[in-house]
Amino acid sequence: MPYQTGSFFASLFSFYNYFIEQFGYAKLGINKKLARKYEIWERTSELGMIYPLDNCVIVSQKPTVIHMNDNRVLHKDGAPALEYAGRGNFKLYYLNGVKVPEYLVMTDSHKLTTEQFLAEKNADVRAEFIRKFGVENLLNLGRKIDSYEKYDVPYWASSQYELWDMECLFQTHNYAPFLKMKNPTTGVWHVEGVSPACRNLHEAIKERFGGRDFIIEAMA
Repeated sequence: MPYQTGSFFASLFSFYNYFIEQFGYAKLGINKKLARKYEIWERTSELGMIYPLDNCVIVSQKPTVIHMNDNRVLHKDGAPALEYAGRGNFKLYYLNGVKVPEYLVMTDSHKLTTEQFLAEKNADVRAEFIRKFGVENLLNLGRKIDSYEKYDVPYWASSQYELWDMECLFQTHNYAPFLKMKNPTTGVWHVEGVSPACRNLHEAIKERFGGRDFIIEAMA
């Protein structure tokens, strides 16, 4: 379906208007007919999305609410990221630029359920579910295979390495190992998938280091 983006195109008009104001239509080689068309097009920035059909034109109002995160993508936890007034009173829900179901935005993280996660099929929505639900809560769905506590390796202990089987999250996997670790410098936790060939921490850590065995004497 053809469409015009209305107010979402406003930045382009500011670019064109600079040259029009500096030089005028005549010096730019724009005749009156074309100038009139441009001015009509420019006024669409006062509207929302526009859908010109064969027998009618659908014009939407501009959003009444827009929420974005620091990366300038639609995002709001606990409320709609985008709202439109008028008929329908549309509300759209986004987390970090990903369109998600209403429940994921409006439900407190501690009230989310594993059944809801397992019912989600979209990978991007699942990623946002995990971000909100919390990695630790999600790991508790799985089974711990191996832990740094079984070994006398100081740098394994500093990173608190653990290997978890998360096959419960995948319909086509009988074994899905993930390596959990803490960055000893920043204190940030990470969880990375490793190949099913990894059955213990030694194999998982070796794979993570590109198949090489490292003996780390000290860490900064």
